[in-house]
Amino acid sequence: MALIDPASKKSVWRGIEYHKQNKVLSYSINEEGTCDGIVAGSEVHLTEKTIFDEVTLNHLNLKNRIVRSATWEALADAKGGPVP
Repeated sequence: MALIDPASKKSVWRGIEYHKQNKVLSYSINEEGTCDGIVAGSEVHLTEKTIFDEVTLNHLNLKNRIVRSATWEALADAKGGPVP
């Protein structure tokens, strides 16, 4: 299996550019034949942060990574009282 088979073309070209710019700090090839790597300039490595640490995505600062989805649970009647 070639490297380009499991990855999208965009991912492969991005990896090649990182390699040409000497930004690849380390990499490993796992049992499935795919690569995992650490690239210089990455703001955060997942092992260094917890879900409670502040992170920045593009220009958006997030105080933590806990998100509650918008849901309706129907736990009240029309007047706002509890329902069984």
